[in-house]
Amino acid sequence: VFHSIEGKKILKNFAVEICNIEQNWTPASFVESTISELKEKIGTDKVVLGLSGGVDSTVAAVLLHKAIG
Repeated sequence: VFHSIEGKKILKNFAVEICNIEQNWTPASFVESTISELKEKIGTDKVVLGLSGGVDSTVAAVLLHKAIG
C-alpha cells in the first residue's frame, strides 16, 4: 500500500466499495476481541509460546499475557 501510487485509496475502494466491509475497526477493538477469543479458546489449558523477540511474537506474547496471565 505504501509503495504504490494511491495505494491507500485502492485498498479502501476494494475493501469498502467492492467487499462492503464496514469501517468500524480500531486497534483497541482488535485487542479486546483478540483477548476475548483467546480466553474462550484456551480456557484452562496451558500455553507454550516461542518468543523470538520480533514484533509478531512479542505482540502474541502480550496478548496471551493479557488473556491468561
